[in-house]
Amino acid sequence: MPLVRDEDFWRRIGWRVFRISVISFGILGLLAGLSVARSGGEVSLGLYTATGWQAIWVVALLMAAAGGLFGAVWLLIFKALALASRS
Repeated sequence: MPLVRDEDFWRRIGWRVFRISVISFGILGLLAGLSVARSGGEVSLGLYTATGWQAIWVVALLMAAAGGLFGAVWLLIFKALALASRS
């Protein structure tokens, strides 16, 4: 295990958490979109309505974007840890 004072360690962990959160939120969005399409429902975004495969991809992309925001918060936290670990 690397030392806590290793700045690159915190940066690598931050980017890993960012990628994992985007991928996992995207998969959850894909599953949610599949359940909407399977039940015959539609996804309404204001005046825009998506059905079928379009709804699946809209929900998946929106969830991946939400995962990106979630991961960006953790990226900032790990960036702060990297800066604090400088010798």
